[in-house]
Amino acid sequence: MTASLSLLILCIPPLVLAAFALVWTFRALASIGSALESWMWQRRELRMRKRHAAETAALFPDAYRK
Repeated sequence: MTASLSLLILCIPPLVLAAFALVWTFRALASIGSALESWMWQRRELRMRKRHAAETAALFPDAYRK
């Protein structure tokens, strides 16, 4: 009984640390994924703005003449 109790006491801290490390890893991956998604949306928005500007300039060439 005493040996199993001491073994349990020795095993709990590494398991708790492993659980925290796993949670931290998934949170870090989620943060990286969120940053990538934000960057992709910003690129998409920039592409759409450039396309809209080009289409507008094609429709009204006199207004956008340089």
